[in-house]
Amino acid sequence: MEKDLIKELLKSDSKSDSNKKILDSFEKVDSFRTIFTLVNMLEDKEVGIKAALILGKVKSEKVFFPLMDVFTKGRPAARKNAAWVLGELGDKRAVPALVEVLKNKYLDINLLQNVAQALGKIKSEVSIVPLIKVLKNKEIRWSVAQALGEFKSKVVLRALIAHLDYQDTGIRIGVVWALSALKSEEAIISLVKALDDPNEEVVKGASWALRQFSSERALNNLVEEFVKATPKVRENLIHIFSKFGSGNTIQRLQELSSNVSEEIRSDLKEAIRAIKER
Repeated sequence: MEKDLIKELLKSDSKSDSNKKILDSFEKVDSFRTIFTLVNMLEDKEVGIKAALILGKVKSEKVFFPLMDVFTKGRPAARKNAAWVLGELGDKRAVPALVEVLKNKYLDINLLQNVAQALGKIKSEVSIVPLIKVLKNKEIRWSVAQALGEFKSKVVLRALIAHLDYQDTGIRIGVVWALSALKSEEAIISLVKALDDPNEEVVKGASWALRQFSSERALNNLVEEFVKATPKVRENLIHIFSKFGSGNTIQRLQELSSNVSEEIRSDLKEAIRAIKER
């Protein structure tokens, strides 16, 4: 019966309603033979992805070890698909092997991207620092940043902020991307400081990340930082205010203009003008 379902699923339209029903029916599959068949299909160019979709639905404990065997010893296509399934299973026992693969920058990019995504789904704190370290790899930087954003935890937030001063430029770029994905307003002050980074890509990333915060509370935090900032940072903040500033932002900027230097007062006026002209 399960073998017939597999054949039907592999032949069906992956976006159809019937396909979804068949996928859901595999949740309770516990046959080692069926699981082994599916795991072996992971290296098939035509049906490997569909086999991965099925395995991602299977809740049986019998999936883990055959899957890990393919992930550590299989061919590239099979390993890539196995990594995706491991993320769906969410089993933390897979983390050490996933982290070890992630460190090897010479492996297939698609495999490394799937490994990063899997670690983001599993959310083990053990993988946080290894993920941050591979942000230097520009080929998978966005996938890693998104994975870190999946954690939604203060542990990740603190670890990312701690690396904003890291010597490696690639890591700093990746950190601001990850902070954007994390979407925590607690990162605002650190992102404002990153606007003063000597690397233009870090500055662009920090500016883009700050644009994700458009609440009044976030804008008030940016206003408070404005008067403390360097000219370079103020210039970037003016651009952000021009996109998201509100009437309340204008009022707060006006309130700050009386006890600052002429240079800062001039920039405050420029920020107000940018908001009004939006």
